[in-house]
Amino acid sequence: MSGPGGHTARPHLTADLVYASARSSPRCPRHCPGGFDPRASLSLVWGRVSAGSVANAIPDEGMAEGTVPLPRRRGLHSAPDLLKGLIDAVANSYGVNAEVNYQRYVPPTVNDQASTAMISSAALDVLGAGSVVQTPQSLGGEDFAWYLESIPGSLARLGTPGARHGRVARHPPADVDVDERAISVGVRVMAATAITALWDDGAIVAQPLPGVTSA
Repeated sequence: MSGPGGHTARPHLTADLVYASARSSPRCPRHCPGGFDPRASLSLVWGRVSAGSVANAIPDEGMAEGTVPLPRRRGLHSAPDLLKGLIDAVANSYGVNAEVNYQRYVPPTVNDQASTAMISSAALDVLGAGSVVQTPQSLGGEDFAWYLESIPGSLARLGTPGARHGRVARHPPADVDVDERAISVGVRVMAATAITALWDDGAIVAQPLPGVTSA
């Protein structure tokens, strides 16, 4: 963002870029205009907002960086124009110019129903009841999503937290200690999945897991 800066003693001669930056950092689901599919759950999450360096001067430039997690493919291509229009509308109302640089990275990870049922069934066969659970949807980006754009597949998580140390980390801390016993579990599940995929009748994957829906 950019605008005429100046001394805080004469704010009427400036554009309040800091306040405009703060106002341009909303959670988009509360501000999405008509025409955007609400099922896309578009959100804009800021990770860095920077403007100014001293207390008594209004800056003339500022920057905000963030991510746009999309749990589904709906809205993937319309998100850049939507966000630019939203940010421009807020910034312009305070006399500030906004330049939006939207970079598209990995698409949403959307698992195939049959593939999910296949790996789940294989895991249950080799690990037993209670070994497979459905996890809450994550908004993290995964390179694996590129494979799912081309071929059916399923991304599964392998439990590796250091529970033996009395804690389960929600994200990798600096002193992360992976339980290496999970390696053999992963190998067994992947081998069983490969064998399951080679079965001729395919009956084991005829039905998706309960509660699993397509995007």
